Amino acid sequence: MAKMGRPKCENNMDHVCTIRMDEFTVKRLEAYCRKMRLKKSVVIREAIIELVDERSKFDE
Repeated sequence: MAKMGRPKCENNMDHVCTIRMDEFTVKRLEAYCRKMRLKKSVVIREAIIELVDERSKFDE
């Protein structure tokens, strides 16, 4: 029988990461997400990429 459901994309999001945040950080994240009309997961992923790229500049 053929597989059903959405086809797998090139960049699968298979990993789940749970984090704890204080109220101040959550409110800032939610406000930013509303303003930019983005999902929390997208904002967090982009922030991690930007932080790692920025810190990598100092390692060189």
